[in-house]
Amino acid sequence: MPFFEQLARNLERNRLTRRQALWLIGAGCASTLSACATSPVSGDSILVGMSEADEKAVDARVSPHQFSRDLGAVQDPALNRYVSEVGGRLDDSVHRPNMPYSYRALNANYVNAYTFPGGAMGVTRGIMVELDDESELAALLGHELGHVNARHVAQQQGRSMLAQAAVVGLNVAVRDSSWGSVIAMGSQLGASALLSGYSRDDEREADALGQEYMVRGGYPATGMVRLQQLLVDQEKESPGIVQTMFSTHPMSRERRDTAQQMAETRYANTKGRNPQRERFMDNTASLRQIKPTIDDLKHGETAMAKKDYRSAETRFESAVKRTPQD
Repeated sequence: MPFFEQLARNLERNRLTRRQALWLIGAGCASTLSACATSPVSGDSILVGMSEADEKAVDARVSPHQFSRDLGAVQDPALNRYVSEVGGRLDDSVHRPNMPYSYRALNANYVNAYTFPGGAMGVTRGIMVELDDESELAALLGHELGHVNARHVAQQQGRSMLAQAAVVGLNVAVRDSSWGSVIAMGSQLGASALLSGYSRDDEREADALGQEYMVRGGYPATGMVRLQQLLVDQEKESPGIVQTMFSTHPMSRERRDTAQQMAETRYANTKGRNPQRERFMDNTASLRQIKPTIDDLKHGETAMAKKDYRSAETRFESAVKRTPQD
């Protein structure tokens, strides 16, 4: 009997042979692998789970809700304008200059920065008050630009689709309940891929691109080194405050050391560039004035997450006394 005729009959009876099951899994994976694109960064073929139009549509649909969850943009229009200007110095020289990049400082107190696949970016005031100069802000925005230009979200979706295709094949093939645990693991893999943060390789690539973009924008490469050191220090001193950032942006001293090596070799000629500390201080003065309030709120929110309500109440009361109009 021809293979496909036998396959059809066995599908109806839920009695697939191992050969037929493997064929189905392979066919599902092949259809997923057909969703390939050329990396804007490397020129290599990459597996993606969404088109550029999809990236922009998802961005437009989802980003406003997340920005709202982070209490919206800060009320100081000059500060938002400044963040946008720094981002604008970088996005002219990226690999995907056609994306609708936008930048905003958010009222959230926790330490984080993030981007959506179409280029809508948010930087929390919690991390803004920890930065020391404009080159560090450029490194932060450059890193997020790296994620957009390498199409990391689209690639993450592609990996998830590939895992789901394999799970579908297994679900069809299984007759023995002993396979149930294998299927469950595969199903969880597909779902977790959609919800997880960037991989360490994604982070490394975003670091490299971010450092490249900030150098193109006229900043010293050491800004990325100082940013990485700041985050390593924050993780050590106040792990609860930076937990959200580290869950989506895995950190390590290795990344700091790599940035240092690049600053001393490939970008050694940028050493004498101005990190624009004075300009940064001038433009963030209003925010830094309320840093003690932001710190109280950071620690209060961390205490709340740990159900330490008494400590949280103390911190929140202190914040209200310091800045009742915030």
